[in-house]
Amino acid sequence: MYTNEVRVKDALKKDVGKGIIRLDPKVMKILNLNPHDVIEISYPKENTKTVGILHRGKKRDKGTSHIRLDQAFRISLRASLDDIVSIKKIEVVLADKVTLNVAKNSALPKDSQWLAKKLENQIVSSNDTINLYDWGRKINLKVISFVPNVNAVRIHLGTEIILSEIEREYD
Repeated sequence: MYTNEVRVKDALKKDVGKGIIRLDPKVMKILNLNPHDVIEISYPKENTKTVGILHRGKKRDKGTSHIRLDQAFRISLRASLDDIVSIKKIEVVLADKVTLNVAKNSALPKDSQWLAKKLENQIVSSNDTINLYDWGRKINLKVISFVPNVNAVRIHLGTEIILSEIEREYD
């Protein structure tokens, strides 16, 4: 494996649905990455990418070259546990507008203001999957587009959230 290649492992339970990525602390040091950096994860086998906020891995991950991703990240990448992915640091800008599709059989979000609050500081790229929970109801969303037209954006309270038609299913 190259230095920027890491093996996918399951997220810690407390990180699920929060857009948090945990990385082997040794790899972070080698690549000069810091907690709260935004990284792009690429899965060359499927030609897919996603983004997220980096957090330091736990002591048990040191020296393992593991990256801990929740199901939403793995769905966005079409990657499975133990697959090898590449990582790199990227810069993001604040989103003016984000368009989301609601998955079929998903609970519907309350409204776009509630979504902006729930997604505040979340980093997204096109085709990302987002899973939220509201009073035990699972809300499945897919990022369709955003403004400005860059590789990735950070959602904030001022971001206009547009809910598109309900999607038939995720591919």
